[in-house]
Amino acid sequence: MVIHDEHHLTAVVLAETERDGAPRAKEIIQALVRHLHDFAREVRLADEECDTAFGIVTRLMAGSLSLSTLVALMNNGTDGKPGGRNVQPSARVPARTRAALLQSTATSRG
Repeated sequence: MVIHDEHHLTAVVLAETERDGAPRAKEIIQALVRHLHDFAREVRLADEECDTAFGIVTRLMAGSLSLSTLVALMNNGTDGKPGGRNVQPSARVPARTRAALLQSTATSRG
């Protein structure tokens, strides 16, 4: 297949994900592809920056980017209401962010 431009590439990758039979997995993968491709276009990611970016994202995914904390908050309490369990931010989250998250959790518990 010939890829005509950067937007066509995204469309081709999304079409390829249609083969996945699990609807939720397909939804997640397609959203990830759209966001990553949009990000690369937005910042005009250079070839040499791509490998560096992959390494940084891999190291930071659950730590400094607080993805695991975000997922825990979404699934265990929203709208200022306490969830079913105590959500503790990762030790790898920057101290200022960790303190704010802990304060928010304590405040929501009353």
